[in-house]
Amino acid sequence: MNKKIIILHIFHDDKFFDSVSDFFDSLSNTENKYIYYSKSDFQFKYIRKIEKITIVSEYHEYIKWFSDKTIDIIFFHSLPSDKYFLFKYIDKLKIIIWWAWGYDIYSSCLGLPPLIKLNLFKPKTENLIRNLRKKKIIKYNVKEFIFNKDMNLFFKIKCILRKLFYILKSFSFKNLQQQVISRIDYFLPVLPIEYEIMKSSVPFFSAKPFMLSVSPSKTVFPLYYKNNTNGNILIGNSLTYENNHLDIFEMLCGIKLAPGRRFVVPVNYGNDYNSDPYYLKRISNMSEDTTVWLTEFLQYNEYKKIIKKCSHAIFGHVRQQAMGNIFLCLQNGIKIYLYRDSISYKQLLAWGYCIFSIENDLTVESLNQPLTDKQSVSNFNLLKKRNLSKIENVEKELSDIILLRENKNH
Repeated sequence: MNKKIIILHIFHDDKFFDSVSDFFDSLSNTENKYIYYSKSDFQFKYIRKIEKITIVSEYHEYIKWFSDKTIDIIFFHSLPSDKYFLFKYIDKLKIIIWWAWGYDIYSSCLGLPPLIKLNLFKPKTENLIRNLRKKKIIKYNVKEFIFNKDMNLFFKIKCILRKLFYILKSFSFKNLQQQVISRIDYFLPVLPIEYEIMKSSVPFFSAKPFMLSVSPSKTVFPLYYKNNTNGNILIGNSLTYENNHLDIFEMLCGIKLAPGRRFVVPVNYGNDYNSDPYYLKRISNMSEDTTVWLTEFLQYNEYKKIIKKCSHAIFGHVRQQAMGNIFLCLQNGIKIYLYRDSISYKQLLAWGYCIFSIENDLTVESLNQPLTDKQSVSNFNLLKKRNLSKIENVEKELSDIILLRENKNH
């Protein structure tokens, strides 16, 4: 195929963009369009390579891209519900690829259940979320609401109308969601197991798999590295409830680390816990003497230096999350603990990685034993093997996708 495949990227201001755009730009058979819509002057917070991006401030100019005849593929860098409206501007000839990050398949929206239903929270975290909700929401039972004479009639009517509006909006959104998901041609999950779950649990999902075993980011592997001493212990990846921080902290309560070792807790990314990076610190039982809270946004190279000083890492997510951190840990010979019911644990185990469970293996003895050289080398080699010929394989996948479309249209 001589003609370049032209891809329109729909993305957010996010830390993933630079690496992902570098990967797509390295493909010899693609031409990439990075178009960002903003009504006013916009300053990117996380994206550094802004020279690649065309910012469009006129709405009509922006939506024209979705029916532009030169565009072959529209690639969504995750699919939040506020992007659903764009689908009405996409013509039938366009191929749509959805790279699912996680929140777009594991989170509910407008009262609808998530596409993939999981019990995301462990007891301590679930209890905290429930208490936080109680402080923000006053709930009445129906009988109390109707017969409460002290309650203002106008307030009652307003609440009823608001509830009806919400129900109607949810019903309308359900139809829109089904239309959008059924329009997806190719689905790129972070982990292959997510594609299988989507196929089995979402009846209106019919997309084919794309890049099923690798991520769309530029992979640069350094020489093998392992911290042979007992270094720091990483806990989670962000300020989100899905980390189940409080449940992990409870298990670590009372564990005394050797002099020089620290628990490292990144809370510089994410919007939960009242969007306050110090909130979790205030309610935790972690000792200030042995805990380092990462509260300021760090450049990736700076973060990697912190990771290199770790020998153990604990990730409390049940859904797929923090895989960039997990792969970075595997690359650096770090011993990883995950919940047994987590999507990531099941996938990594199926791939053959040496990992450990939070329920059975998170003990003082285990935290004092780093991975053996044999275990860490095995993990490193498995990770490296997954990314061999990555660029060539993706170039072929894209060419096959375009060829299939052309054969179908003839």
